[in-house]
Amino acid sequence: AGGWSEAVAISTAARFAYPRIATLRSGRLQITAFDLPSRRTVRFQSRDRNLSWEGLPVTGIATDLQYADVADHAGTLFAAGLDAGAIWCEFSTDEGATKAEFQGGATRKRVADATGTPKPTIEILGSRVLVVSFTRGSAVVDYVSRDGGETWAGVG
Repeated sequence: AGGWSEAVAISTAARFAYPRIATLRSGRLQITAFDLPSRRTVRFQSRDRNLSWEGLPVTGIATDLQYADVADHAGTLFAAGLDAGAIWCEFSTDEGATKAEFQGGATRKRVADATGTPKPTIEILGSRVLVVSFTRGSAVVDYVSRDGGETWAGVG
């Protein structure tokens, strides 16, 4: 009773790559993955500790990004992913159901230019400090935001 399930099929209708899992403040689990046939990011959620999974709307956070990673900090969900030759950051305050707006009304901020198909990761180091890492050529590059994703600067 109340334990974790060993194996549950999230979906049998799609082929996924680059799955990322986030444990939300509410205790829910969210998986973000790249759906190969549609070339879109998809999200699934478990409300019952992995016993069952449901697809989340395609209008929420990270759904317009490829190879997205998602992380939660104190109820704010941040995402980083690829779109139109750049790495972008988005955030949500309702567990990813909708995108929140940055100052000025934009729903995403450009982190850096990108070539190829980098798979970014996002880490939250504090309430407003974010780090996005991805590969550029054969090197791993890091970008940091100290203002919750409003502005970004390369590290090193």
